[in-house]
Amino acid sequence: MEANAVPLFLMLLHSPHPNVCEQAVWALGNIIGDGPHLRDYVISLGVVPILLGFVTDTIPISFLRNVAWVIVNLCRNKDPPPHVDTIRELLPALNTLIHHTDTNVRSNNQRNFVTAQFESLISTRRFWSTQFGHLVT
Repeated sequence: MEANAVPLFLMLLHSPHPNVCEQAVWALGNIIGDGPHLRDYVISLGVVPILLGFVTDTIPISFLRNVAWVIVNLCRNKDPPPHVDTIRELLPALNTLIHHTDTNVRSNNQRNFVTAQFESLISTRRFWSTQFGHLVT
């Protein structure tokens, strides 16, 4: 972050070369996974719509696995949890990924997303009750 690399990685996501995009996705996934501050920073720069654009039937499976991993990383880090609008934006892609024919994409995303959200829900009950008070008892 100090080297201002995140905007450069985001620019690389628009490369015409899939291997460059895949490496940028991997790098951003590592940055996002370092904590909620970095996650929120990367989200604020517009990573979500770009990642969602990669969730297609034509993407190479190794690339899709990386994209799926990053999407799940966006849902992690419970203190604070990701903004509810980010989760809403990611849900259609998560739905696609948990029903994917590739067992690695499917099983990893089901397990990781459910675990991340369950931990987040338990650890941040007050946050969730303010967002979904009628659902939290």
